Amino acid sequence: MTLDRSANADLLSDVGPRHAAEHPAPPKARPQRRPPPPLGTPAVVALWSSGVVSALCLWLVLSALVLGTVQYHADQGRLYDTFREQLANGDAPLGPTTTGSPVALLRSPRAGLNGVVVVEGTASGQTQRGPGHRRNTVLPGQPGVSLLFGRGLTYGASFAGITRLRAGDRITATTGQGVFTYRVDGVRRTGDPYPLPLAAAGGRLTLATLEGATWLNGFTSHDVVYVDATLQGKAMLPAATHPVAVPKSEDLMKGDSGALLLLLMWVQALLVVSCALGWAHVRWGLWQSWLAGVPVLLLILWSASTAAAQLLPNLL
Repeated sequence: MTLDRSANADLLSDVGPRHAAEHPAPPKARPQRRPPPPLGTPAVVALWSSGVVSALCLWLVLSALVLGTVQYHADQGRLYDTFREQLANGDAPLGPTTTGSPVALLRSPRAGLNGVVVVEGTASGQTQRGPGHRRNTVLPGQPGVSLLFGRGLTYGASFAGITRLRAGDRITATTGQGVFTYRVDGVRRTGDPYPLPLAAAGGRLTLATLEGATWLNGFTSHDVVYVDATLQGKAMLPAATHPVAVPKSEDLMKGDSGALLLLLMWVQALLVVSCALGWAHVRWGLWQSWLAGVPVLLLILWSASTAAAQLLPNLL
């Protein structure tokens, strides 16, 4: 009996650990983590609103600095072709003309002006296309002071390099009356003395732009810089008198409030297309609706941002 009990004990000792290995003890339950409390409606609205505002601000900066430059070069190409044809046909403007029309061609290698087309008018919509001629001054090459505004940062920044000009440098202006050469007198900033009065029947070209504005400082600079240049040779008389006054939207550092209506129209178009995309998503599917709608959305956004940029200063 003693031997049998010891044999049974040995048998049980062999079976016990094996049975435990085949049936391990269940793991200890880990404590459940409580999910974060859901955001309330005001918090969700605030997050979405800040995200949308940030995206729109980023798009406006991208549009002004990148897409605006593409638009500027495209506009300059069309204006150059138009003005060259007018010069060849002898019907280029000799005096006041419709806003946005090409009136002169500027060249000054040191300033980066290599055949830049000047348009009539200095509102934001005109300076987006190129340097603008202030309409209550004479055209380049005519007796008196011809004032041209150009952007210093956005939409091609056509006048960003005029501060590199030094006394004695040359600027040539081609108009319907010929090619005129100006000798730079110097760079002038706010507080500097004005140039000496012109001689009888003399001509002066004054370029103006914004200095010191960058995307890093939020386009906050308001420093206007001028370059004065005196006409070398004989001035040509204008074909007609220029207007005495121009709208305030064509003054230095002014935006065009008239573009607000255009901006609202593009925003309405954006809402209509967004609703149409939602309907197309249900009827056609996700990829089909976005394939058809994204190009239209981008076009409307580009047009809306262009209109919004016209509310900003015309030298920016």
